[in-house]
Amino acid sequence: MTPDQLADSLTTRLNGPHSDDATAGAARLAAEVARFLNYATRAGEGLTEPATVHSITGNLAAALHALPQLLSQMGDYLSREFAAGHLADDYGHLPFIVVGQARADLDNTARLSEWAGRSLDAVQSAVSGLHHAAGGETR
Repeated sequence: MTPDQLADSLTTRLNGPHSDDATAGAARLAAEVARFLNYATRAGEGLTEPATVHSITGNLAAALHALPQLLSQMGDYLSREFAAGHLADDYGHLPFIVVGQARADLDNTARLSEWAGRSLDAVQSAVSGLHHAAGGETR
C-alpha cells in the first residue's frame, strides 16, 4: 500500500469504529512515518526538489496543529478516570500526582506543538518560491 493509499484508508475511518488497539496502532504508525521520513530524506532519492520541502513542512505543520486536541483529550480522559476512582498506580504513586503531572506535561507538549507548527508554517512560506536554478541563475 502506498503512503497516499494508507492516508486515504485512514481518512475513511475517521468516524470509527475505534478501539484502544487501533488508537495505539495509529500512534505507532505516526512514529514509523517519522522514521520513514528520516530515511527517505537522507537517501538522496526522496528529497530532490525544493517543492518536496514545501510539501513536507506543510503536512508536518498540519500534524503538529492537530496534536493539541489529541493531547487535551488524553488529559481529559485521565482526569475523568481519576475523578471516577478508576485509576491506581503499579509503582505505588498517588494517582492524583501522576495525573496532575501528566496533565501538565500534556499541556506543555500542546504548547510546544503549536509553536512547532507555526515554525513549520513559516518554513513552508519561506521556501514556497524556491526552485532549482537553471543555467547559472542565482536570484
